[in-house]
Amino acid sequence: MRVFKEMSSFAGWNSFGALCGVAKNQGLAVIMNLFFGTVVNASFGVAAQVGSQIFSFSSNMLKAVNPQIMKNEGKGERKFMISLSLRATKFSFFLLSFLLIPFAFNINYIFKIWLKEIPENTIIFSLLYLGGTLTNQLTIGLQTAIQSVGNIKLYQSIVGTILILNLPIAYLIFELGYPAYYGLISFIMIELLACLFRLIISKKILGLSLKLYYHSVIFKIIPPFLLTLLVCSIPAYYLPDNLVKLIIIGFISVLIYAFTFYQFGMDTFEREQLKKIKDKLPKLKS
Repeated sequence: MRVFKEMSSFAGWNSFGALCGVAKNQGLAVIMNLFFGTVVNASFGVAAQVGSQIFSFSSNMLKAVNPQIMKNEGKGERKFMISLSLRATKFSFFLLSFLLIPFAFNINYIFKIWLKEIPENTIIFSLLYLGGTLTNQLTIGLQTAIQSVGNIKLYQSIVGTILILNLPIAYLIFELGYPAYYGLISFIMIELLACLFRLIISKKILGLSLKLYYHSVIFKIIPPFLLTLLVCSIPAYYLPDNLVKLIIIGFISVLIYAFTFYQFGMDTFEREQLKKIKDKLPKLKS
């Protein structure tokens, strides 16, 4: 009976968290439609579609790592589990931003090819939505780590409530007469707040060292990310929106981001594992 009660509690709170996540996105679409009509809502739909497609690239990596996080917690190896969840966070942010940077600097050209006629607000909606998705990556591995412990009532009740707060905040913003994209700025702020509370809860439930988090994640990913943005912004400012710009910025971002992340974002163990994978590639070809 006790096991059934615990399972029911876990399933119930997990469903609550999932419902809050869905409401955060779909509810915002409903509110936008209420205030601004179907045209703005369609632009938000395009932004959400773009965000989900780019996010799927990094989420495939999480599908492989998440079972390992669960397994190590089940074996009682909490320290290694935390280390693995921080690595998952770091690489998930890298993979998503690896695609996002060249996409963001060439978004006008890409949308002209894809949509022909770009609906109003689509570009700014897409950039802000991707910014919110990227913010979520800052603690993406810790979400699985907290779930692996099983006691998710505190986490889902706090973080889920924070996420769904975007709906009344967006409603108030639109009621005060602010433009539609302010709802997505609120979306990013809510994601930042949720990340903060994930860290606080991880410290309480998992015993996560915030110093370890900053050194393993923030200090590893932010410098290469910002440097790549800065360098790519130079040709993006001077070049017209065309295929040449897409190729040049794509090449520069891949070269700089991959090099700086390898040198400064990866630790010795990760570089050794990458080298082992690289050494196996010729054997696979033969």
